[in-house]
Amino acid sequence: LLTMAVTKKKPSVQKQILQYLDDRGIKQMWLVKKSGISQPHISNILSERVLLTQENLDKINSVLGTDFTME
Repeated sequence: LLTMAVTKKKPSVQKQILQYLDDRGIKQMWLVKKSGISQPHISNILSERVLLTQENLDKINSVLGTDFTME
């Protein structure tokens, strides 16, 4: 019998941010207002339709008081 180790892939930083917002009941519009990033762009970032830049990640971390990092 061959047993393979199953490794769980860490969720993307975008998914981690979405989970953080959801766990705390924080709306994307609140993040928009506090970060200065437009609503369509926040939506596109969090749904992974556009790349998350370090600059925008820094803004999000600053607003949320988090230290999410890109891998």
